[in-house]
Amino acid sequence: MANIEISISKKADAVREFALNAEKIQNHIKWLYFSILPEIFHLNGEDEQSIKAFEGKEWIKAQKICNEVLKAMAIFTGQWPHGSFCMVGGVTCDPTKGDVFEALRYLDIVTKFCEEEIFGETIENFLKFDTSIQIMGTKGTLQKTVEVLVSEKFDQIGKSYDRFITLGNNNQKHSAKKSQGTSVMNANLKFVSESLAHSFFVENGYTYSKSAMYKNRYMESGPIARMMIAKDPLIRDLHRRNKDSVLTRVVAKIAEIAHLLQDSKKLLQNIDLNEPSCNFPQVNTKEISAIGIGRCEAARGSLWHRVEIQNGLIKHYDIITPTVWNLGNGDKNEPSVAQKALIGLDTVDKANFVFKAFDVCAVCTTQ
Repeated sequence: MANIEISISKKADAVREFALNAEKIQNHIKWLYFSILPEIFHLNGEDEQSIKAFEGKEWIKAQKICNEVLKAMAIFTGQWPHGSFCMVGGVTCDPTKGDVFEALRYLDIVTKFCEEEIFGETIENFLKFDTSIQIMGTKGTLQKTVEVLVSEKFDQIGKSYDRFITLGNNNQKHSAKKSQGTSVMNANLKFVSESLAHSFFVENGYTYSKSAMYKNRYMESGPIARMMIAKDPLIRDLHRRNKDSVLTRVVAKIAEIAHLLQDSKKLLQNIDLNEPSCNFPQVNTKEISAIGIGRCEAARGSLWHRVEIQNGLIKHYDIITPTVWNLGNGDKNEPSVAQKALIGLDTVDKANFVFKAFDVCAVCTTQ
């Protein structure tokens, strides 16, 4: 193909990253309040309180806060979901100082909620935590969640391969990495593969989902992977005590909210509005014949798009979603990440909670 150089400005990169952060923040809050908390109440024998959470203040406050996140995002993306603000060379929006101030105002509202309701501590102080014991000195949803999970021994179950992978950049500013426990190494994209084994697309299959693998091995993706690879002190301490248990997995996802809020504020405060929103590439699309890979760290883990173009037309397009990294289609000899975490559990309630801790997405599973 023709030698075409395409670059984006720091401003466009910041807008894209802010929108991605916002997606993660609202996802994590919804997951915590709508999937995890009802299970926590149930495990703690508070089924009546669980019902009240959905009928009363907790559900309403969490939903309103998620709306504030989406309002901040929509300033740049135009709509949610399926914002079409990204384009080749940058973004379609051209934010003003007023837009940035408005987004920061929404962010402050979300931060205050998280500090008062989830962490029971300021974001700045929480991000200084380096031991899990410090969580128990706070008063918030996170503290209650940890207390119940430990009492129900979820610090000992739900363990999988203790192997993690991230393919894209995220707020910790690292690219493709992998880790076995606490040992972090670079990951080579050529070793990423997918398998249709055990799917309905082959004989005797049992699921529509495919499997994503690295060097033909199952690897866990998502917040716990990002936090472990970033060597976050709090999650490293939890891992040292409990490995990749349900407790570590749940706290990693909640703790990531604090990192995302801090990073998002810095992105907006440092954005240079004088830079171009888009560097329009000069290209004749009919000349393009190439293979391209796009990757990022989405809410549930690593998202991968691979496109093959021939004479300006898409010949092949493939997506590896975050969910298929963790859900997968293993068998008795080599179960997937989630399957391995479920093996040996003695009650449906435990299995249900372990599965929800992965925050799987039904839509992503069938991509």
